[in-house]
Amino acid sequence: MGKVKSKVWLFFNKSKDEGICKKCGQTKTCKGGNTSNLKTHLRFMHPSLYNELNKMNNLDNNDSTDEMIQEEFNQTAESLSTTTSVVCPVSQPEQKSVSLNCNTKPKVQSTLRVLRPLDKQTEEKFKNAIATWVCMDMQPYRSVEKPGFKQLMNTLYPNFKIPSRKYFSDHKIPKMYDEIKLIIQSKLSSVQFIALTTDCWTSNNGHPFIGLTAHTISNEWKLETFCLACTSLDIDHTAQNLQRAIKNILYEWQIDNEKITAITTDCGANIIKAVSYMNFNHVACFGHALNTGVTRAFNIEPVKICITNATRIRSIFHYSNKMKRSLLEAQNQLKLPTLVAPSSSETRWWSVMPCLYFVKTQYSALLQIFTIPKHYNLLPTRNQMKLINRLLKVIEPLKILGESMASENNITISDLWPIYQKLNLMYKPISQSNDVDCNDEYSDPLFPNSDDNDYTEIFTQQSNQEDSGGEDDEEDISETNSLSQALKHVEQLVVSEILETLSKRYSSNEHTMKLLQKASFLDPRHRNNYLGDQKQIDVIHDE
Repeated sequence: MGKVKSKVWLFFNKSKDEGICKKCGQTKTCKGGNTSNLKTHLRFMHPSLYNELNKMNNLDNNDSTDEMIQEEFNQTAESLSTTTSVVCPVSQPEQKSVSLNCNTKPKVQSTLRVLRPLDKQTEEKFKNAIATWVCMDMQPYRSVEKPGFKQLMNTLYPNFKIPSRKYFSDHKIPKMYDEIKLIIQSKLSSVQFIALTTDCWTSNNGHPFIGLTAHTISNEWKLETFCLACTSLDIDHTAQNLQRAIKNILYEWQIDNEKITAITTDCGANIIKAVSYMNFNHVACFGHALNTGVTRAFNIEPVKICITNATRIRSIFHYSNKMKRSLLEAQNQLKLPTLVAPSSSETRWWSVMPCLYFVKTQYSALLQIFTIPKHYNLLPTRNQMKLINRLLKVIEPLKILGESMASENNITISDLWPIYQKLNLMYKPISQSNDVDCNDEYSDPLFPNSDDNDYTEIFTQQSNQEDSGGEDDEEDISETNSLSQALKHVEQLVVSEILETLSKRYSSNEHTMKLLQKASFLDPRHRNNYLGDQKQIDVIHDE
């Protein structure tokens, strides 16, 4: 072959008036030395090689440049052959040409699918998919500019150019928000009733927010939930400011107040007052009410001591890998379940239960590895272990109940009144009176009120801790009358705190109570089973 003038011949073998692609073996016409067909072939069939050709044309035509071009082309060809799953051995170059003989032709359809330049419709589809990923997975805008994401997209489709973060933050996602907002507004305008939930919270960086969610039943009888707002509330959280914030959100979404059947909030005085200003029916959040009641119960002194020690035991393993290894060795030696010390949170009462259960089930292992007094003294005494057993039996049903009531996919308001009634019946044997029962030999209750410290001393006095572990034995002959009375008294106080909190939220307010009873009556599962006497049933039926 004579002297090659155009660098496109680095990618083709010349045969008379034809050029044979070294990559795929296709033959292209090039009569009179015209290389337009060859360049077009590279542009649509091998875009990566076409880009290399453009780079070559911008470089000086000297020997050193040709050597660099040769090396870059070999690397590109090797990478491309791997991408298209075609084994293409590269032959040694002769002079300035590159030989790339392939024993297997790549599939043209596969090559076009992967490397064809994107049309506008497909490119827009890719951008929408990225924007949806950012929104649904709550990814920061900078994720689209991170090297890992770029590498992923380049692997999936090398010809797609990822837009900048500014494109998504200022254009694509706001546009998507407006489109979805119109859809939601259309749905909300077509329904007859809307229930709301709202809450205020503070982010990790200390910035205050308010959220408002709408709950509806569509015309197809499907339960639907829409987040109307999650917006900054960097002002004093007074009742007037909260009312104004909620009204502004409802105005923005063009929601008529007459459609609002009720609003569910926590039990803060400010939000309750704000709801009263708007004349909405108010329903206290069951999860928040339950959390308040159980938290108060956990502050009863003997219970508080047990919980505090259990969380401190958890902290020992949280900060010491050595103690973790010692615990694992003791568990294997004693053939105990290999549990790790669970985490806990002061604002989530149910997170305390795993800590108590851990101390209860791993007591033998803890007793073996706690060799210094500051650790050993955290272990529960025999009396405290009995109290922990009683406490777990009382609290466990509430944990299951709270989890079931946290569902967003099921109607829960019609269950509130039946649940409240069932809890009263379940705990009735424990909370029948304000004072614990006494044997005949005692003329007065042992602990007539919660201010006495006698029952607390029973649980804090030192005992032989080696006898502490295990299940609570109600028939244990060694259990003294004083201990029995103390256990009953603390158990009663725990139940009373929980029931009194729920009663304040649901039965003390007559308007809220009737609202819950109506919802229960309309539920075919409950009807009038939990409405009391016939007179009360008739009142609810008439309303």
